[in-house]
Parts: sequence; structure tokens; C-alpha cells
Amino acid sequence: MTAQLIILDDEAKSAVESQIKIVWPISHSLCGNLVAQAAKILRCLSPAQFEDWTRELLACYEKEGLKRANAMIASGGHDHICMAAGERGLELAEIKGLLEYFLAALTRNPPVILAGDVATTDTAEIILPQVINQAGERERNLVLYKLVLLIQWGYLKNSTLFPIIPDTASAQTDNEGSALAALCAGKDNPALALTLYQLLETARVSTLLRELFPGLFHQLEDIIAPERIKDQHAAWLYDLCLGRKTVTSGKYGKVARLVIPPGKSPEDSVARLNDLYQITETMADEIRLPWFAGVLRPNDAARARKMRREKTEKKFINLLACRLAAAANQEGQDEEEGEANTPIGGDSAIMPPENSSKSSSLESDANGNRYLNLGNKKLILDLELSAIAREIESDLGGVPQSYISGAMSGVGGVPQWEDDGGEYRGNKDDVADYDEWDYRRRGFRRDWCRLVKRELRPVCSNLVRNTLENKRGLLIRLRKSFEAMRAQEKWQRRQNDGDEIDLEAVIEARADLAARLQPRDGMYRRNLRDERDTEALFLIDMSSSTEGWVGQIIRESLILLVEAMECLGDTYSIYGFSGMRRLRCDFFHIKHPLEPCSEDVRNRIAAISPMEYTRMGPAIRHASSILAESEARHRVLFIISDGKPEDYDDYKGEYAIQDTRHALIEAKSAGIYPFCVTVDREASSYIARMYGEVNYAIISECAHLPEKIPEIYRSLTS
Repeated sequence: MTAQLIILDDEAKSAVESQIKIVWPISHSLCGNLVAQAAKILRCLSPAQFEDWTRELLACYEKEGLKRANAMIASGGHDHICMAAGERGLELAEIKGLLEYFLAALTRNPPVILAGDVATTDTAEIILPQVINQAGERERNLVLYKLVLLIQWGYLKNSTLFPIIPDTASAQTDNEGSALAALCAGKDNPALALTLYQLLETARVSTLLRELFPGLFHQLEDIIAPERIKDQHAAWLYDLCLGRKTVTSGKYGKVARLVIPPGKSPEDSVARLNDLYQITETMADEIRLPWFAGVLRPNDAARARKMRREKTEKKFINLLACRLAAAANQEGQDEEEGEANTPIGGDSAIMPPENSSKSSSLESDANGNRYLNLGNKKLILDLELSAIAREIESDLGGVPQSYISGAMSGVGGVPQWEDDGGEYRGNKDDVADYDEWDYRRRGFRRDWCRLVKRELRPVCSNLVRNTLENKRGLLIRLRKSFEAMRAQEKWQRRQNDGDEIDLEAVIEARADLAARLQPRDGMYRRNLRDERDTEALFLIDMSSSTEGWVGQIIRESLILLVEAMECLGDTYSIYGFSGMRRLRCDFFHIKHPLEPCSEDVRNRIAAISPMEYTRMGPAIRHASSILAESEARHRVLFIISDGKPEDYDDYKGEYAIQDTRHALIEAKSAGIYPFCVTVDREASSYIARMYGEVNYAIISECAHLPEKIPEIYRSLTS
């Protein structure tokens, strides 16, 4: 026992010793400093609080480094006590997940929520204050967080950052900068002009939000009441920003009359800006918007929008080029078989006119299918390509002809990936950070793993054709079995009316009467057809241990499975995973949920090959996030692996098993049913601890996989 711990009582010593075992493997230096300051910390914290505080310390160390963690130790636990007492307000980190779900319910492709000093947005990200401590109680501060988030979302939804400005301001394109910033720059006081425009827009956005969220604004009537505003001089601006006009006379009354009632569009705000600027030019110091309005950064928004458009353009061109190539190949095969058709994408295709800025070639048929006119041919767009086209149309008003020309001429190459041997440094939209469960500390290592989303490039191979030919008998049986699952008849018992008498219910009622009990209602049963409402995600282990026979059988199993799934009609997706260390957990796209089962998908299955290690936790968490977006009644996460989780670093043994187990528990909590199929003969020693007693199957002979996997899927979803 060190000298620093001798002075502690037995309960405190026990608390410190238990945490030393957790901190020492992570950082010797941090552990030494913790022991040295333990007596001081335990004068502020109880032994029970010490464990929670140590968990916060490790999270701080892993996120901000040793220097910041040592500073936390130096505070002697005072920050923890302040947080528990509510003196430090509500931190964004505590409720970020809640706000992300809230935002996801409002918009289909929500921006990323990040912490900063002041609220703002560049369209790709929404920055919120790290801490809000304006209303005392936690629940009140949470209401304020929702208000700040909604205002930034309202700016995006109502085009606040991108008003249509006539004359000289509109000459500055969004590719070079912001027309709004250019308009304000033309004033003697550009900062005041932008503040006034934001005042007009905040009043407009708040008025719209009040109609959508009346309950939230009712709560705000008390939280942001005039008597609660510390700066009474700015109380009138609080009211205007919330869409309320409380002053009607004097210089402030002139401002209020221009702001309230608000305009209908950002262009209305631009139209009022000159008049508002003239009457406030001499009172610039008094126009300070309330903190919850944040700030507008139009140039940042213009740059982010440009980057998003470039990315969407490249993705559209690449996907359309692939579809055109596939269509041309199909036409070539038809010609070889004696069918004389005009090839798509060849010399006979009509190129879009170069002098047209918007597409006249993308059209919709009576069924709502999008298609591309190419001479005397129609190329129907699949769901993925249609979704991107609609995104472009909502942004630009149409798909530019240059996008279609680029795909037809073969420009727009496949994006390249660059790693530095460790952390991925490519496009930030292609990465996702996930927590990792550390059973030793009974807490998460926050944002510890970096998952990298990759494209598995299709390969031309005889594997698909050979599998379908050699396993023809099995495939026929699987198709018949899956077709029988499409819609099954089920009886709904104990109905007040129905197709026939429910004999069991009648017998039970007679028994109740004989026992002098009140019989239950419902003496009929009704015949229902149970329409399937299932989505499945197949997660494939692509670690180096699958090399050889195992990998071959897994690919054959997937080829047969997708053929059978096409008969069933369930929504399904396929992804692979592998990686090297925590900062490069690779997640490979094979088939997205709404992607049709095309030749590209089959060729991606053929491209599945052994990679590196098996860090399961991040892959399971990301797969769960994909399934969590589904509205299906039954969601199944089907994992196919040949062994236990393991990575090159310390992700092995009990640590890896417990993290995988916790990731599966998180999936279950989200309403997802996880199931694992493994061909590891030694799996019985660990797999029950990861998956539970009924959530896995061990296949002793991998040659049985092609038949077993569809059978297991049928049993899970019937």
C-alpha cells in the first residue's frame, strides 16, 4: 500500500484499489497521478461517487489527452460535485443522442450535431453550445437546447442562408461565395446588416416553429419570461426573435413594426432590410440578438453547399455510368442471342444538348418510375439512383445536362481511398465514430472506434454462374420454401365475430361457467393473411481467417440466399466487415436495403475476400444504426462469422467478447433481433456469452452453410 493511501479508511481504500485495476492498463502516468491525489479527491467525493468520477476521467483522457485529464484530477472532484448539483448547467454531451433522434424525426438527411461556443450551421453541420445554463433545472435547459436546435434547423428548412437576391448580389454565384454575404458587404456596417437580416429571419422562423411546436413554445413563455432576462435592455429583442411584438412606440417600436408580423420568405426579409438598416444605423450597439438565435455564417454555408453538390454530382455520374455500362452489356448479350436492339450508350444514343442547363431527359412514367430518355431507349432508374436524382432536383430544380453528359462520356471516376496506415483521413461523410464497451470500468470508451464505409468493387467471375448451375436442385427447393413464406394464413382467436366458432374459447367458457366464474368474451376466430413486414441485414465476416474453403462457402451461401430472397420479397441488405486497429474498422457495401439485386450485387458477393482482423463491435453498432432507420415490424441482424472477435491491438479475449455482447444488447434494445451463424468448432466456449442461449447456431461443417443459412432465416422470420 502506497503512502498516499494509508491515510484513507477501508471503504475509501477499496474504492481506489478497484479503480487502479481499471486505469493502470490504460495509462500508467494517469494512474500514478490519480493515486497521488486520491486522498484529496475523496475529501470531496464519496467512495460511491469516486467510481463515476473515474469513468468521467477516463473518458476525458481518451477524448482530450493526458494534460486535460490531469487537470481534472487537480480539480479534486469539485467539477463532478458541481455537475451533480446542476451548477454547471446541462452539457450537450449528455443529451446529444436525444437531440439527434429529435432532428432525425424532422428531416430525412439530418445534419451532424457538434459542440461549439455558439449556435450556427453550415448546412452540413449544426453547432450547438457545449453547455446551456440559462434556466437552472435540467429539464428547462433541455427545452432551451431544443429551441436552439429548432431555430438552426428552421434556418435550413426555410432557406434563410440562401435568399434569392436580385441585381448585383445575385451575380456572385454560390460556387464563389454567398450572395447574402455580398449584399451585406455593400453596406457601411456589414455586421449590422447581417444581424438585422438574421433578426427578420429569426422572427419568421420562430413564427413558423410556433405553429409546429405549440407545446414547446408554451414552456418557453415561462423559461424566457421578461423578468428572467438578465439584460432587460435587450428584452424587446428576445420578444421579436420569438415572433412576439411587445413594443409599439419609440425607436424600438419602429423596428418592431418592420419585423412583426414577419414576411413569408427570405426574399421578404431582404426587401425589408434597407428600411430596417436606415432606422437602426445609429443604434448599432443596441442591436444584440439573444444567445439562442446563434449566428449566421453565409460564406461557410455556401462552401458546404458547394462541397455537397460536388459530392452528389460525382456520385450520380458514377452510378449512372455503371447503370449505362450494365445496360450496354445486356444489349450486347441480347444481340449475341439474335435480338436486334439499339444499344444503350453507343453511337446511336442521343446526347443531351450542351446548351441546356437543366435536364429534359429525366422523366416519370404513370407508375412514378424515373427513367432517362436515350434516343429510342428508356433507362429506368433504380431506387438508389432515383433518390439521388430527387435530391439534386430539390436542390437545383432539375438534374443538369452536364451530369448526364458526364456519365455518358465516362467521366467521374470512382472515388479513391487514402489511408496513412492508421486513422482514415478521407471524406468525413464516409466515416462514423462509435463507442466501445470496457467491461473493466463498466462504461464506454467514447468515440473510440472509427468505422470507414467502403465500396466493395464488383469482380467478373464464374463463381455466380457455377454456383447457380451446381446447386440448381438446392436453389429450386429454397425458392419453393421462400415462396411459401410470402403470405401465410393465421387465425386470430377470441373475436366477438369472425369466420367460425373458436372451439377452444367455447370450451374455456363452459369451464368458467362450471366453476361459477364470469366467462371471457370472444367465441369466434377470424382468418387473417399475415403480410410480411421484415427487413434483414446480413453482416459478413471478411477477416483473414475466412481465407480458403470457408470464404468460398460463404460466398456460395450468399449467392443462393439472394436468389431465394428475391422470391420472398423481404427488404434486405448485405455488408462485410474487417479492419486493422480501432481507427480503421472497415465496413464494406455489398447491397443497400433498397438496392435491387443486380449483376453488380452478385459480382460484389463474388468479390468478398479475406481482409484483416475481426473487430465486431463497431460493425454491429453501424449495422444496427442502418436497421434502426427501417420502419419494418421485424428487423433481423444476421451475422455470419467463422470465429471469435479479435483485433491487432488489445481487442481480444474477454474484452472483445464483452464489447461484442454489449453491442448486441444495444441492438436488442433498439428492437433488432441479432442472430449469429458460425463455423468455428470451438465457438461453444465463448459464443453463448456473446449471443445468449438461443441467438446463435454453430455449423460444424461449413459445406452445410448454403443449405443451413436460408433454413435458419426462414425459421427466424416465419
